[in-house]
Amino acid sequence: MANYEEISDPVLDAKVRDRYSKEIASLENLAFRYLASCLESQGRFSAIWQFPVLLLTLPKKEILVFPPPLRLAIANALMCRQDPPTIALCMGMGVKLYTPFEDGTILISSTFQSFAVPHPGSSIIKPPPSLTIGEAWTSHIESVRSLGSVRGGQRDVGTFQDYVMLSHQEEDRSQYQ
Repeated sequence: MANYEEISDPVLDAKVRDRYSKEIASLENLAFRYLASCLESQGRFSAIWQFPVLLLTLPKKEILVFPPPLRLAIANALMCRQDPPTIALCMGMGVKLYTPFEDGTILISSTFQSFAVPHPGSSIIKPPPSLTIGEAWTSHIESVRSLGSVRGGQRDVGTFQDYVMLSHQEEDRSQYQ
């Protein structure tokens, strides 16, 4: 499981904001606000044992950091919105939109294809990806509305710790086929 840390280094935070400036601007046009910069790090020596993953991040212009001992870490931007309560993750592959529901279900929409397919009955719902952030948001809102009555409404989110909780739930391998 990944470790998540809010970035407090102003130089690294500025790099994150610069790298994801287009995504941030698109999300701000949809009434999202900047939440935080996030450093997602893998385990000890992951820069070595995940070397193929590291190579895949280069064309996407990911911001890579290597905390000791040889950890692979990727810096991303987080945005949030209150209505409906949603956290957006800007990453090299695209953007993910997370909305949690009262029954523990999470709707995760994105602008890229995910190869992690939730099994039937999973608490993770992943609709097909959209081509743009605007299309993903429109589709996400429609899904939130249709799921709201069945799932008991949305849970409020808007903090860095809320994002960490959602990410840990998304990483739970028991949710996938």
